[in-house]
Amino acid sequence: MNSQLADLAGLVWPTSGAVVVTAGPVPPGYRAAERYAVVPGRSGPTFLVPLAPRAAAGSLTRYGALRPTSVRLARTVLGAGFRIGLAQSLLRDRLTVCIAEGADPAEHLVVSHLSQVLGRPLHAAIGVRAPDPNYKPTLQLFASDGSPVAYAKLGWNRATRRMGVREAQALQAMREVSRVRVPRLLHEGEWRGLRLTVTAPLPPAVRAHRDHGTPPPVAFDRDLRSVSALSATPYWAGVRREIAGMDDEPAFAAVLADLAGRLENADPVLEFGRWHGDWVPWNIAWNGPELHVWDWEHSALGVPYGFDRLHWHFQVALVLHRRPLREACQAVFRAAPEPALAWLYLLEMALRTYRLKREGTGWNPAIHPGLAEVLSEGGVGVGA
Repeated sequence: MNSQLADLAGLVWPTSGAVVVTAGPVPPGYRAAERYAVVPGRSGPTFLVPLAPRAAAGSLTRYGALRPTSVRLARTVLGAGFRIGLAQSLLRDRLTVCIAEGADPAEHLVVSHLSQVLGRPLHAAIGVRAPDPNYKPTLQLFASDGSPVAYAKLGWNRATRRMGVREAQALQAMREVSRVRVPRLLHEGEWRGLRLTVTAPLPPAVRAHRDHGTPPPVAFDRDLRSVSALSATPYWAGVRREIAGMDDEPAFAAVLADLAGRLENADPVLEFGRWHGDWVPWNIAWNGPELHVWDWEHSALGVPYGFDRLHWHFQVALVLHRRPLREACQAVFRAAPEPALAWLYLLEMALRTYRLKREGTGWNPAIHPGLAEVLSEGGVGVGA
């Protein structure tokens, strides 16, 4: 079994006496509970598709307007192949989830558990990718007729469990005040060591935001913002406290403390409010004039207004355009109304990277140590 597939299987279906995951035949004493076709890519498996024909077709063809044309066409052809039974014979690699004879699947298998919670039989489609510091397996849950039912994120360690809790809290709060559409929270809680965050599916006709150079306005909390000097805010007190507690990374902490001192001396007056925390093209979509936004796991209150816009430009440069980190940082400064806000955002990203490392996911090599080198030059425009 491919290593990425094995890593995924270990998170979604932890092997126990009652559960075995195999790429071969069902072992004696077990029965097949879930069967998947493994969809290959250039460098390994990319997707697990349930073998139920209509559920498989739905998992491949729904939300085509969110995908690039080439991907949409390939998935449409593959989905049609599953619908008529051809793809099942062409995609020979299988992954079978087995349950011991006599064991209750709802007690041991997350898809069966969620079927019980949501009150209907479900099939899951699951993306396969290399783990990263934010990695959480996400199950796209479909009914037997191929209609989407829910998305379920599985938090499996300290960092990803915390993200699940934060996203659930944000979704509940944002449904009351938001000017954007957020997914309805269907279920959240702990199950067999996993933190489950289950949300309703997107509307079927949503389309991607194609203008990557222009983020939509961030207007979901306009009436709840406040204005204050940086040093007087709870946000800044938290930043200072976090830097002071970085005993395990003294060199990194010294860089952040130096920049924080410069920012505090400048003490800019800023707006503060809620930020989404991961405002990027792949987390938003349009349904007519309505903007739908998901992935609220980094959302927080009392943050300098403008961080979301800067995050958009940083991630578009770094992830979509694959520019070097220093060029992504330059994109942040070009988008910022004042240098202090840009430095504050980059400081926040450094702290986020450290939190993930501290919580067991390791340093994100796309960010660290390069961002520390950029921050060590910081302070221009903030009292340097």
